[in-house]
Amino acid sequence: MRYVAVVCPRCGMASAARSGAKSHVCPFCGARIDLERASAIASGSAEEVRRAVARHNESARRRAERG
Repeated sequence: MRYVAVVCPRCGMASAARSGAKSHVCPFCGARIDLERASAIASGSAEEVRRAVARHNESARRRAERG
């Protein structure tokens, strides 16, 4: 199965969704993300996408802490 890592336009956090899905709910803020219009940062296997999501979210947390 293939996955895609998308960035939520509301909160800026990344999460994984199944490739081919039409929408995805952000697990951080609950926003519904239209996957056809979403900003994708990675695609591939579950492990590849998991690593991309973790990298993105760690960077987002560091930026938020700096203010």
